[in-house]
Amino acid sequence: MRIYNTNHVKFYNNIINSEGEGGAGIEIQKIGPSTVMNDIEIYDNLLYETNAAGIWITGYGAGYSKDSAKDIFIHHNKFYKTGTNEGADWAGGIVLNGFQNTLIEDNKFDGCYGAAIAHKQVSNEFSAPGSGYTTIVRNNIIINTQSSPAAGEGYAVYNQLKKYSFLYPGKQLSFSNAGGNYMSANSTSDIEADSELAAKLNTNETLGKDFPWSEAMSTGPQTPYEINESKVQTEQEESFELSLKKSFFRV
Repeated sequence: MRIYNTNHVKFYNNIINSEGEGGAGIEIQKIGPSTVMNDIEIYDNLLYETNAAGIWITGYGAGYSKDSAKDIFIHHNKFYKTGTNEGADWAGGIVLNGFQNTLIEDNKFDGCYGAAIAHKQVSNEFSAPGSGYTTIVRNNIIINTQSSPAAGEGYAVYNQLKKYSFLYPGKQLSFSNAGGNYMSANSTSDIEADSELAAKLNTNETLGKDFPWSEAMSTGPQTPYEINESKVQTEQEESFELSLKKSFFRV
């Protein structure tokens, strides 16, 4: 799903994967100053096993003001093993550059490759003007992030761009991220899950409304992933189906 120089858009209630083909699950692209993009919302989606990033956001081209590329709101989505292409440095959960004041909150990232959330410029072609861009990250669950040969060692949050910064007004809940929680970024307010809580998160066990990250636990489409009964399932596919349900649906 892709928008290009477009505004006033909502992406919601989608289940997106790519079976090893294509690029990102959702792409948001702005080039030059001609179009304002400041009213875009992404919520209640399940993105799993996408070839590159689950969501890729990029502004680039001739100079434009930050007011014309800002305020994307990404919330209540589930990312499961997004970024399977080992050669894609823009693999991961959310990869972004060239947009100001993006807000990422109440999402669950599980098993993303490279990094769950990253500031990256995919190539020289996608260079954004200016500096001082900030992204707000709060109240997400980020777990089991995996290493990728091109995209990173498995960080929860990865800042590859010196002219960008992350802000953390809330607390992330994290554990078992192969590369650690931060690379070229830092937060002192995050919570590391203990082994008991980690086991409950891995099976998507209900933790009650008073659980600080209950919003992130209950996000995304609640309809179970549908098996095509006409297709013969291999043991690997069956294993993935069970893993998917355990990670995202109460079974």
